[in-house]
Amino acid sequence: MTPDVLQAPHRQDVTEQLQQPGTYLLVEDTTQLRWSYSTRPRPGLGPVAATKNAEQGVLLHSLVAARWPGSPDSLSAPRPAVALLGLLDQQYYVRQPVPAAERAHPHGGSRPRQGRPRESGLWTQSLRHVGTPPPGSRWVVVADRGADIYEHLLTCQQHGLGFVVRACQDRGLVSTHQSVFTVARSQPSAGQFRLPIRSRPDRPTRRVTLQVSFSPLLALRAPQRPGASTGKGQPVAVSVVRVWEADSDLEWLLLCDGVVDSFIQARERAWQYATRWLIEDFHKALKTGLGAERLQLHTAIACSRR
Repeated sequence: MTPDVLQAPHRQDVTEQLQQPGTYLLVEDTTQLRWSYSTRPRPGLGPVAATKNAEQGVLLHSLVAARWPGSPDSLSAPRPAVALLGLLDQQYYVRQPVPAAERAHPHGGSRPRQGRPRESGLWTQSLRHVGTPPPGSRWVVVADRGADIYEHLLTCQQHGLGFVVRACQDRGLVSTHQSVFTVARSQPSAGQFRLPIRSRPDRPTRRVTLQVSFSPLLALRAPQRPGASTGKGQPVAVSVVRVWEADSDLEWLLLCDGVVDSFIQARERAWQYATRWLIEDFHKALKTGLGAERLQLHTAIACSRR
């Protein structure tokens, strides 16, 4: 029995619900399942955590689906509640030790990586499993900065998927010398709304007033890739919604598909991104509620035999 086999009936039920007309959020993220070393490493696991040597485990990439009820027109309306449908895709990834030839390469690059997959491929692979939305349905991929990957955004565009992805890379634009961050931060505020912000290690839970702006439609320039120079790949069309708190370092730069031309539309994208906490709660339930990290297995292969 494997996770894919066990989850197949549930995933099929979620897929069938997504065929109904409406708007759905596909929220994804990666977490770590970690086990500390005992007397020796467990075969089949890889390095995790910041230290890379004190703990071992796997990366777990999950994608959950939720029904989006729509955005009210009222300027003072609270964020709408969403209905969670369930788990749509899940992948396990074991980090491999970096080969000596790759460590010795002066600039990293692609040639020494032959045969070793990239962790960033988890994002694109999950979308290949999702497929294309049917007529009358809109599927919106919602993700944090880890998903700001050219191939991931391009896959969304090619499969007809909407997306709200927090920007991490200050990417270049087609037909202009400006960057995406410069354009986004030069737009005036179109309005403001209030949103509860979850606690951080150095801040309690609070309700903040956020400013919102939106850019015209931009074309992200394709980055350099093996065999192709910068700009040779297909550009990705985005509008950038900026959400920020005045007199604070709180800022979201959200890459969004399609044209955003009103405060109501920009606020809806911000609300959709704020719904990303669904995946954080899902992973917390796996670890804290179900105790996924309390398993005491001697080898990783035992997981697939139980």
